Amino acid sequence: MILKTFVVPAESDGSRAGNFLRLVMPNLPESTIRKAFAARDVKLDGARVGRDTPVRAGQSLCVYLPDRTDNEDLLRVVYEDED
Repeated sequence: MILKTFVVPAESDGSRAGNFLRLVMPNLPESTIRKAFAARDVKLDGARVGRDTPVRAGQSLCVYLPDRTDNEDLLRVVYEDED
């Protein structure tokens, strides 16, 4: 598992935890964010939170992510030639 920690900036004050994670990690698939919340792997100032929990400026949001995301194996090369 990889731990990512973010400090909530003033412009994100009052937003929901799920929306904040999408904002700070735009390349992370939505399914991975959903799985993190379902597994209770998201913490706000050390307490586990849900997607709809509001975040405040200065709080620390931590999320545990798998070492690999689910979509890494989607585009595997199985055959290649000169063309």
